[in-house]
Amino acid sequence: MRRFRFLFTCFVVLSASHGVFAQTANPDNSLLPEINPQDIEIRSEFRASFPGLRRQPILGFNPKPRVYRIDPNRLPYLEPLDEAVANISVTQLDRPAPPERTLLYAPDRTRGYIQAGLGSFIAPTVDAYAFHQLSNSSSVAGAVDYRSSGDHLDQNSSFRTFTANGQWQTALSSKERLSVAATATSDFNYLGVQSQGGAVSAIDAPRKEYNGFGVMGSYSSFKNAVEGIQVHAGANVWLSSLDTDIFPTQGETNEAVFSFNASKKWAGNQVQEVIETLGAVRGGSYDSNVLGSNTWLDARGGLRYQRILEGGTRVEGTGEVAFMSDPNSSRVYLAPKVSITHQLKDRLQLSGSVYGSPSIQSVQDHHLINRFLTTGIQLQHQYELGAHAMLSVKPAKRMELFGGVQYQFIRDYAFYNATFQSSAGGLTSSTSFTLNFADATVFEVFTGTVYHVVPNQLSIDGKLYARSPRFSAGGAIPFEEEFGLEATARYSPKRSFTLTSWVEYLGQRPTNRNTNLDAFLLVNAEAEYKINNRIGVFAKVLNILGQEYQVWQGFEERPFQLFGGLTLKF
Repeated sequence: MRRFRFLFTCFVVLSASHGVFAQTANPDNSLLPEINPQDIEIRSEFRASFPGLRRQPILGFNPKPRVYRIDPNRLPYLEPLDEAVANISVTQLDRPAPPERTLLYAPDRTRGYIQAGLGSFIAPTVDAYAFHQLSNSSSVAGAVDYRSSGDHLDQNSSFRTFTANGQWQTALSSKERLSVAATATSDFNYLGVQSQGGAVSAIDAPRKEYNGFGVMGSYSSFKNAVEGIQVHAGANVWLSSLDTDIFPTQGETNEAVFSFNASKKWAGNQVQEVIETLGAVRGGSYDSNVLGSNTWLDARGGLRYQRILEGGTRVEGTGEVAFMSDPNSSRVYLAPKVSITHQLKDRLQLSGSVYGSPSIQSVQDHHLINRFLTTGIQLQHQYELGAHAMLSVKPAKRMELFGGVQYQFIRDYAFYNATFQSSAGGLTSSTSFTLNFADATVFEVFTGTVYHVVPNQLSIDGKLYARSPRFSAGGAIPFEEEFGLEATARYSPKRSFTLTSWVEYLGQRPTNRNTNLDAFLLVNAEAEYKINNRIGVFAKVLNILGQEYQVWQGFEERPFQLFGGLTLKF
């Protein structure tokens, strides 16, 4: 019995041992992977190998995970410049444009300045300005402009221009402004004289004098940048006299002019829409010992509409009814005007306008245009129909080119004719001008540029034009050019030094005596140097080329002239 139990136990042990060996000998029939005991070492770094499974290693068994293998406090890798551009195309290796340099500095805070100097022909010049703050809401300002020159011809050819302005302004409230201004003028010049039999005496040239004084007040009240009212009112008196010992052209003209205009703006119902009512009256009376006393009047009123459409197109339309009166006629006119400005592209702009408007110039206005005008003139209003178109392009950041055309038809256009008066013996003759009126047309083509080459250092601007001023009945308008050029350049390499030059070219002009005035080119320059913030020196040269030219027939203007002086700031 015991022997039987021993044999049964041995059979069970052998059967179990056979199953274990069978599993080891047949790994393909096993569901568990073959594990090398050497790979299982918990106390050291290892990599588990599972030949029977296609899977990634179990990273959780790594005490130093892969994500922390790179030191987060390492120094960044700086690639050498040669390696950085090794793979860049050669066409991309141009030097990049440097950043724009902007210098910010506080402007000079001055309460005024005086620029005074002396030029050849004993020609003093003074340009002064002063400003004073009375309180937080009130201030006063004044300016003086004085020019004079001695004789540059064998006859009396000196002149003087003097203008003084003063203004007081105050803020009545945060929305209301009030200002009062006054101006005074005192000028004189001589008419041209030609000698027929020898030297011209100093008293032969007729002398013209101009004196005037005016005041103007202005009031404005705006709720915001759009809505508000503006009112202007003013009056001035002016006197012109012509005095000579030998010519019977002595005369005197005095004129009194008043003006009043008011407007009210408010926002429309649409976005970027503004509506404005307009009203203005300007008139005067003038008296001369040749034509007696006369009056003139310009009264008008209407509406103005402004709106900016989508895309930046700006539309403006004005409709007025005007009443014009002068010694010759009185008439009611319609004065419409439509202007459109359209932004074609970011750097391209097109603008145009059509209009019809009456106007009248005062006696003083005409004498300022032509200082050789006789004192006995008769005023007359004109009516102008015109169209204007201009294209502006900005090819560079600080450069603008523009060009356009303009056409005008003017009924009763004002122009000047030269007249000659001889002395009793016929040895001398004097040139003066009369005022005339006729229908005329003017067609003009122009082009120009504004270019700030270097901001705050070098800038250039100029305009070139060609025009055809003709009478409607035929013939050229006297003393009006067909070609012209205006240009200015300013160069300031340092804040303490500025050089400015301006050029004017006027083409050949016909006269009313079947002759022509020669074209001329005037080149002028001025240099200013600041010694410090308070004191500076300047030098100015006029007519550098020494041109012998005439603006009005019978009087030769000054040749080369040099000025120098000081600039004081306080």
